[in-house]
Amino acid sequence: MSKGEVYIQDLAKVEKLNITPSVDAEVGQTIAGVFSTVQVLIPLSGVVDIEALSARLEKKLGKLEKEIESTSKRLSKPDFVKKADAKFVEETRNNLAEAEKQAEILRDHLLQLKSN
Repeated sequence: MSKGEVYIQDLAKVEKLNITPSVDAEVGQTIAGVFSTVQVLIPLSGVVDIEALSARLEKKLGKLEKEIESTSKRLSKPDFVKKADAKFVEETRNNLAEAEKQAEILRDHLLQLKSN
């Protein structure tokens, strides 16, 4: 076990921690935390109201989708790309890519919650 795993276990106050590059098997009902492009899955097994969780995730997804739409419109304007500082334009593109990845993870998780 690496120092990072021990730190996360202590911080999250969990006994078992699995770190994998992807989840291949069905993991059942879980909650997903998304930070940047990292997804954290925590088993729910009778601990959380799935309907309330789904509503909260849908609300978060709605906000992300509005952000994606707004940022996409801004980047599609030639004047914005020409006049804005190149570093700011690149940062805006990176923010858009991150928001799209977060939205994809949330959509996948919502589908998983609804199928269980």
